[in-house]
Amino acid sequence: MNFNENKSLVNKLVFSLFLVMVFFMISQFFRKSAPIYTEDSICVFLRQDSARPLTKSTIEDLVTDTTDSYLEKLDIFRFRFDSKQNLDISKMTSEEKKQGENKKKCKKFLENILNGERFCFSFLKNQDENTQISVIRDFFCIKVGTNQNYLEEQKFTSTKDIRLQYFDGDELKMPIKEQMTLYTQEHQPLNPFQYNNLIKEKTTSYSNPTLWLGLKEKTTLLSFKVYIDDSGDLPIQWPSKSKWSYFLGWGYIWNFLIVFIGFFLSFFSSVCSNSQPGYFFGNIGLGIILTTILVRTLLWPIYTKMSSFSMKMSLAQPEINKVQTKYALKKDSATAQQMQMEILKIYRKHNISVLEIFITFVQMPILIAMFRTLKRIFVSGGIFDVNTRFGIVHSEDKPFLGFIRFGLNNADNLVITKILLSFLVGLSMFWLNKINLQKPAYQKQNAQLLNLEQKIKQQQQEKTMKIINYIMILFMTFTAYKEMTMALYWLIGNLYTVGQTLINRQIMKKKYYLLKNQGF
Repeated sequence: MNFNENKSLVNKLVFSLFLVMVFFMISQFFRKSAPIYTEDSICVFLRQDSARPLTKSTIEDLVTDTTDSYLEKLDIFRFRFDSKQNLDISKMTSEEKKQGENKKKCKKFLENILNGERFCFSFLKNQDENTQISVIRDFFCIKVGTNQNYLEEQKFTSTKDIRLQYFDGDELKMPIKEQMTLYTQEHQPLNPFQYNNLIKEKTTSYSNPTLWLGLKEKTTLLSFKVYIDDSGDLPIQWPSKSKWSYFLGWGYIWNFLIVFIGFFLSFFSSVCSNSQPGYFFGNIGLGIILTTILVRTLLWPIYTKMSSFSMKMSLAQPEINKVQTKYALKKDSATAQQMQMEILKIYRKHNISVLEIFITFVQMPILIAMFRTLKRIFVSGGIFDVNTRFGIVHSEDKPFLGFIRFGLNNADNLVITKILLSFLVGLSMFWLNKINLQKPAYQKQNAQLLNLEQKIKQQQQEKTMKIINYIMILFMTFTAYKEMTMALYWLIGNLYTVGQTLINRQIMKKKYYLLKNQGF
């Protein structure tokens, strides 16, 4: 089996896996079944009345109201778990609120508010139902692995993007400026060891104990339930607060890579900044650039090994051509076996291992870890709190180079900024693909001799690869438009790889002619 056949086999394998993944995702999307829920709790939101501000007497009037009219002043949200123990938040309809069991729960909740045991919440402005549910999920849920001090001291104190407020028995407030404390269901304060064990897994209907967050200085336990969520991106965290042990130890390797890359991303972001956010130094944008360069440099030996393999195959190709020509007219299995034996001798002569073609997969875990780190480092509550350190969640937020915003502020970028960066990503990817599709001169000299059938097959493969490359360019361009973090990473990575390819080709060219002059 020659180099082109090996490469074709790998391409077919990767493309087949891609098709299987697409088919699985489509089948899951169209697969519908009636959901089964386990009821957990409700949360009551009071609708704002501009004519009458919310006070304790307002709550008393609602509790003593014997009609159903008070329900029209409330928005009631259900917290429940589906069959896969994922948290589902839904808003009750007017008919559902009037059902006997739901009315009892609502009355009980209002009584708890009146007794100073539960928070009463209210939206700051009119919002559609989906937005309300999104705001509630963001407020009441924390990610698996979140630091305890972040939850108690930082999560609810941000003054940016406030969309709901709470009533503590005296007045409406937001953000929560008081010190918060975590409790269990039995109203017992949580110590760090208990919290670390609890934060490793998502909240389910079977969770015991559960998390409650209350105001520290209140004499009564004014609190609300906090749900631990494992959906989406999770904060980068140590094994003491998140599960690393899965899939035969692969979890430790994977998380180590993410922590390793996250460290340099955080370190480079603070270079020459004196811990102050800036437009260049002290900006996560600088960290992305320098970390991308570092990771690609560490992977350079693997890339060189791949180039060396390609060069040795080109050097051996004339001899392989002779062997294939020698047995071209014989199609029996014994002759085919003899031909393969002679080709293997040529491989050994040039120190070629067929397994070298798979060396490209060695770098994949590192590149994927880099991609995941860039997503997860913006999740608050982890080891590297870049959101707070670099002003991303505060008013001192300073966009990179004065116009590029990352992470939580990605949506604030101007359309022209998104278009410019996504265009540069697409252009750099097109340039890189064009260079990769152009064979070096020494490879053209020793091109494999192909018959008509093989030429047609090769042309079809090249056409397929071009289509795949164009699809990838479009995919990266559209993704870059939505994600400025990935746009900067891909742009720097593509430009670095272009330079790397040109340098490596010159090195391999010299090495090729040196070996050829030595008689190989």
